[in-house]
Amino acid sequence: MLFLALLLPATSSYSGAFGNISGFVRDKETNIPLPGANIVVEGTNFGAKASKHGYYIIYNLPVGSYNLRVSMIGYSSLKLTEVEVKTDLNTSLDIDLTSRVLNTSEEIVVTAPRVQIFRDLMSSTEYLSEEAIAETTPGLTYHDKLALVPGYVANHIRGSRSSNVQYLIDGLPASGAMTRAAAFTIPTSAIAEMVVQTGGFSAEYGNVTSGVINIITREGRNDFFGALKLAQDLPARRDWTYDNARRAEFAVGGPLKLGLGGPLIDSNYLISGSAYLTDTPYRKELRRTFHTPVIFNYDLNSKLMLRLSSNLFLRWQGLFSNWEWRQYDAAWAGRLSALPKRFNNNSRMDLSIIQTLSAETFYKLEFSALRLRRRVTGTIAGEETTNLILDQSQSLAEVWQGAVEPWWEDLREQHYLGRLSLVRQLNPIHQFRLGFETNLWQISLNRDRFLLWPNGRSAESLVYSRYQDSFRRNPYALAAYFHHKIELPGFLATMGVRAEYFSANTKPALLPSEAAFAVPNDSITVPEPRQEKFHFTLAPRLGIAIPIGNIEHLAVNYGWFFELPPFYYLYTNPAGSVGARWPIFGNSNIKPIRAKAWELTYRRVIAEYSTFTLTGFLRDFDDLIDTFPYANQPTRFENQQQPVFRYENRAKASTSGLEAAYSHRFGSTLQTSLAYTYLTSTGTGSWPESTLLSRS
Repeated sequence: MLFLALLLPATSSYSGAFGNISGFVRDKETNIPLPGANIVVEGTNFGAKASKHGYYIIYNLPVGSYNLRVSMIGYSSLKLTEVEVKTDLNTSLDIDLTSRVLNTSEEIVVTAPRVQIFRDLMSSTEYLSEEAIAETTPGLTYHDKLALVPGYVANHIRGSRSSNVQYLIDGLPASGAMTRAAAFTIPTSAIAEMVVQTGGFSAEYGNVTSGVINIITREGRNDFFGALKLAQDLPARRDWTYDNARRAEFAVGGPLKLGLGGPLIDSNYLISGSAYLTDTPYRKELRRTFHTPVIFNYDLNSKLMLRLSSNLFLRWQGLFSNWEWRQYDAAWAGRLSALPKRFNNNSRMDLSIIQTLSAETFYKLEFSALRLRRRVTGTIAGEETTNLILDQSQSLAEVWQGAVEPWWEDLREQHYLGRLSLVRQLNPIHQFRLGFETNLWQISLNRDRFLLWPNGRSAESLVYSRYQDSFRRNPYALAAYFHHKIELPGFLATMGVRAEYFSANTKPALLPSEAAFAVPNDSITVPEPRQEKFHFTLAPRLGIAIPIGNIEHLAVNYGWFFELPPFYYLYTNPAGSVGARWPIFGNSNIKPIRAKAWELTYRRVIAEYSTFTLTGFLRDFDDLIDTFPYANQPTRFENQQQPVFRYENRAKASTSGLEAAYSHRFGSTLQTSLAYTYLTSTGTGSWPESTLLSRS
């Protein structure tokens, strides 16, 4: 790839998620606390004053690197540079001031350690910084960077299913409920930090059993920021197999004064976007039929942070994503002109209010509206066509006579979220977090598609079967959590619990043998209907960390985690159609997937720029989804009785292993990392259709 990048000078920018800085201010000679000392974060409006115990805490600092200035009457002022703030973590920073009687210097400058051990980091978490994403690691998108995370392989984390991974942008959902696939592509120049959690999670995180990928986007500081990146892959001489990929992205941000008929309001803004065009690795085949580009995508991210008062912030964010493409399918290699065009149109609007009520207490109120639409514009087959039989010598292009593949789909999702979080620092030792969350979905799907399966009755033939869906559903979920952190000089512990309640808000579809049917005397036999079930889960979580000096850290965590299954498995085939060769029924009574996990981690700073991590882990999955067969059901396939399948909580899995990672940084432009994961995985099904495929 050929890269061209333009960066306008600026300090590092704010992110959309937050961390804290806390510690004690003491006299360097006597170790006596210094109440009333002032701590100011340069270039921002953040700061704190030390309490009567000399303790201070600065809440809700956006992710990034900061300079702190500490002052007190009778003492030389102190400037601490390059203090790192990470998402959801507390940077512990004790400060010693020197009396002016002993030192007449006006200011003392101290640089924070290049590599730090965060005391309250209880689980395996990889923090990809702004520099690592934009400069020191290869790849065009944030998906490319994930390959560097230990335990991550092709959207699977430590052997889990891909749907067990949750995507967040600035701490809010960024994936669809029907499939749990990521819905947005954020330009790398607009990312302040990417947090990948592969171990346990605190009680604030729900609806996930395997891993969390949280993309923290920038916001402008009081300095202007701008970035432009262009990329193009170029073919080598006599090599015309390249993708013809082109990518452009930009980001601009900075300060802004807003006047709404009153006093001017301090604010910061960020606007970023990207465009991606490619002919894919199948360029040679697809370009014979379709014009370039085969794939077209653009994404836009806009943010505005307003400081309404010294303790009240308001943040608005808008995300937009559009995809248009055709996807190569080997089954249609003989007639690629039949490939239908696909569209994804996604957006998210969110509003956050953060207010500091006192030096020890603040709350955050968040609202989010996520809208997703997926369309496939193939043809709709005639009603008389249900199953097409192919022998091994035939292809779909030969059997299907229509001009375009028989696949028409229109999926719409709307997800409305409201969340309230309250944090109280009771004293330097105890911190409490309490939160409530509500989720409401509006989902509609109209789909008419043919899928290719083994025939089952003949090893030498396949069947092209028709599946139809048409439904509207409104599931909802409620959640609450409590989190308690205890912090002592040589010991930290977190204890939390998360309660969740979910309703699919519909009754399950009936199997043929359960449905009403006519008997010879024209009477009707009506079975007892299956009732809707509500699911309540309670997930305890525990973490313990033991700092060993300033360069070593031992942590262990244990917890229960629950995850809502992709909604497709709850609602598909609501009409109970049995015309396909292998009828599949959804099941709205599917329980949330459960995982029990523990992890033990040792971390050590080897040198100024080097760290080593060793982790052992075990995760057991229960209630995974599989297709369960029900034999001798009346169907319309050749008017014979045959098995039908329903999605149920029938599968289990267990993963365990050992993970070692070493990283070293050479200056600001080169970073090396080496990771090794030894993983063993056992289970009864690798994907939800495992049993169906084995039977067919």
